[in-house]
Amino acid sequence: MMHYREITKAFAEGLLPLGFDLVSAFPVQRYNTSILPTYRLPTFGRESTPSTPSTPTTLGILVANTRHLWPIFLRHLRNRDQAGDSWEADSDPLDKYTRATVERAAVAVLSPGGIRFEIRYSDMAERQVVAFQRLAHETAGIYYNEKCHLNVHEKFGAWIALRAVVVIDHPGPANTSALFPSPFNPYPSADSLLEDKTTHLRSVIASSDSGAKAGISRNWRAWVELRDLASGFLDEEARRSYGSRMMEPKTIDPKTVDQVYLSGLQRANNR
Repeated sequence: MMHYREITKAFAEGLLPLGFDLVSAFPVQRYNTSILPTYRLPTFGRESTPSTPSTPTTLGILVANTRHLWPIFLRHLRNRDQAGDSWEADSDPLDKYTRATVERAAVAVLSPGGIRFEIRYSDMAERQVVAFQRLAHETAGIYYNEKCHLNVHEKFGAWIALRAVVVIDHPGPANTSALFPSPFNPYPSADSLLEDKTTHLRSVIASSDSGAKAGISRNWRAWVELRDLASGFLDEEARRSYGSRMMEPKTIDPKTVDQVYLSGLQRANNR
């Protein structure tokens, strides 16, 4: 039987060249104990919420990305255009790319061994919703700041996106605090300002006559500034490298921002 570390390594190696550079294993039961039953993940017959660290766990793999995704994804869109396969009619081309990529990786790694799996995505319908931000906090050490409703990575700040979780019928890591310590707030001095800005932005969105998506579209720079503020503990070079640079015109054109990036902001800021 493959060790869970081998499975995780195979996922990480397969997904990295396709843009998804944050891949981590976790015990599904650790997430399940931190959340309401409605949001729990399947465990393939293992106890859903174990009472002791020695209870067998189910393997989960969180798939996320930094700005590493963008040049790869934009190249994918250009290739589609050149092949006569226009992406502009897609309701969300990034979600479509994510689904296809993660599904292929799961099949490649798990199907040869006949290992069952389920995938949940951050764009899924209410009946299959996952509290991704809480999951990342509890199992991947990515602090969830409730003041601004953003996960803040100690290296990449708020410039990350949570894309999918793969639940695998395979023993996972032990559910211990030693392996999964509680993350710390990397920038507590900004909490008050973040809370004020978030409250204001949400009120602007709520007052939009055209709905939440249109409200976010009109105020996308403000949401970007919020993420930049939450990442203020990074040095200037890191902030530009991981975050703000991705919004420069040379990096990503306005049409793609509107159709691709904003949908991610909408989901992130409505959870």
